[in-house]
Amino acid sequence: MATIYLVLTAMFWPITAIRWLIRNWIPCFWPIVTGLFADPIPNVRLSTLKEYYGININSHIAISDCITNNIVYQKLRDGDLAKATEIIDFTPKQVDSRLAGQRFVITGQFRQATRYELTSLIQSHGGKVTGSVSGVTDYLLKGELDHVTGKCKKVAEKGTAVIGYEDLMLLLQK
Repeated sequence: MATIYLVLTAMFWPITAIRWLIRNWIPCFWPIVTGLFADPIPNVRLSTLKEYYGININSHIAISDCITNNIVYQKLRDGDLAKATEIIDFTPKQVDSRLAGQRFVITGQFRQATRYELTSLIQSHGGKVTGSVSGVTDYLLKGELDHVTGKCKKVAEKGTAVIGYEDLMLLLQK
């Protein structure tokens, strides 16, 4: 019986040790970690650090999160722990107003670009991208790698134009 106990203890001691460290040591270091910053911060989540350092970029998009991580890493590496006084803005700048006043909804997958890139492209030309189809939607930008979605059905009821990537490029050339 003692042998089984020793074998099980040997198998699970790393898990027990990690749990013990989390319970006992990390709370001890939390004031040190948060005390490094010039202004107190409630946690060190990416969203909190984005706000602290004034980074204005969409979250939960792989490339955007990588950019944010890189900026935060550089600031921590260089010892720049002061709260940002100016905003680092990654929102798309308006190039022209060819699509001004037009509303788009994007659905599906595209071979030519990501949905984030398409959103930035539309916004940089004055258009607005929304998440759902409504009575004021002008175009549904439908990916060619997708089947009929709920948005497509809603557009059919409302009579909104359905366009693809090539059609969007033609709109931008006008």
